Amino acid sequence: MPVTIAVLAIQLCGLAWIAYDLSQTRQAMQAQIVEMKERLDHTRTRLDATAEKSERLKDELSTTRSTLDTKLGRTQREVEATKKTAKELEAEQRQAAAQLGSQISSVREEASTKVSAVASDVGGVKTVVDATRKDLEETKTRLKSAVGDLGVQSGLIARNYDELQELKRRGERNYFEFNLPKEKTPRRVGDIPSA
Repeated sequence: MPVTIAVLAIQLCGLAWIAYDLSQTRQAMQAQIVEMKERLDHTRTRLDATAEKSERLKDELSTTRSTLDTKLGRTQREVEATKKTAKELEAEQRQAAAQLGSQISSVREEASTKVSAVASDVGGVKTVVDATRKDLEETKTRLKSAVGDLGVQSGLIARNYDELQELKRRGERNYFEFNLPKEKTPRRVGDIPSA
């Protein structure tokens, strides 16, 4: 019996040791479970935040896509309108070039006609200038003759007292001397009335 008690005591010790070891393992497992639960909660929180962010990004992407589609449609319409305007401007430019060409042709014809008219007018002016030149030459000849006559006459005009005495001595003119005294009442001298 002592062996049984000893075996029992050993078994009890073994059971106590196993109980103690199980208690330690259980505590370690509980600590691990608590840690795993905390990690799981943390991961769940991050996952929720990521899902929320993903939803927000989906909404933003949807809004952006809608805005881009609207802008793209508007841009395409503007491009089409610009192309149409460019074609219209090109047609107008061709039409304006054609009109300008016809206007240039008519201006050339009109200028040619006017140049011909001016040429004939210049011929008429030349004739008038030649006649005027001839009249001028005749007038110059007459003026030279008149200047010559005046040159002869200038010898008969006295400019001072000595020249006057010389003309008197030659007898070519009659001179009468008289005095005009300064008086308050006018007086008559010969045929010349005094003022």
